[in-house]
Amino acid sequence: MIPEEIRVEIMRRLAAVEKKEGVRILMAIESGSRARDLPRRTTTSMCVLSTRARKTGI
Repeated sequence: MIPEEIRVEIMRRLAAVEKKEGVRILMAIESGSRARDLPRRTTTSMCVLSTRARKTGI
């Protein structure tokens, strides 16, 4: 489980992206070795977002 304070921060950041980019995030998935709890010296953390553009002028 993700600790509550981290989950809240993730949701806050995703909401900021939605607002700035004018999209709705349908799904966000963390990927990479850190997501699988396999930290390495040269590890990367990636996040895949599935988005949908919002209608404008409503």
